[in-house]
Amino acid sequence: MPGTGLTRDWGAGARFVFNRVLPRLLPVFGLLGANINSVESSGRVLARLLLDPKLEGVSGRYLEGEREIRSSELSYDRANAAELWDTSAGLVGLRPGETPLGSANRASEDLIPEA
Repeated sequence: MPGTGLTRDWGAGARFVFNRVLPRLLPVFGLLGANINSVESSGRVLARLLLDPKLEGVSGRYLEGEREIRSSELSYDRANAAELWDTSAGLVGLRPGETPLGSANRASEDLIPEA
């Protein structure tokens, strides 16, 4: 995202394009359907998510900007999610049924969205 300092370690040419050219092209990308936003517009959306009373208690929803979208098809694959959890837990040394917060209160399969 332009304006975030992401390119601070890039070469001068790449920084110039990212910080000076890309921000001027954001409206064009928007017309093409790309989800690239300015720091300001992203900040407005984030503030709305945090402060809008209509969104209080909303959880498990996926948003692209201010528009609610369906999660990817892969996110609804319970076998894939279980494999991801088991592999991740093993890589960080968690035992079966253990979470970073202690024992699991519910099976990991319960955390996967319904299709």
